[in-house]
Amino acid sequence: TLGDSETAVGLYERAVASDPKFAAAYLNLGLLQLELRDKTAGDENLKKAVALDPELAKRIPGGVPGASSAVGGSGG
Repeated sequence: TLGDSETAVGLYERAVASDPKFAAAYLNLGLLQLELRDKTAGDENLKKAVALDPELAKRIPGGVPGASSAVGGSGG
């Protein structure tokens, strides 16, 4: 439910505040934020997760936010 997701966001925020290198917590926090339609915060936390542990990129549906503009591009 919405309340459970919001509670989980709070818990993940506490987790990353106490351990800023907790990549999996950033991943889950970002995914929850996207689910709650907070795209800006969600994208930011997914990027932090991948910066800490690039293997986590495989667990992000649709890939890392902003990666499509950084990979390949439209240059010519």
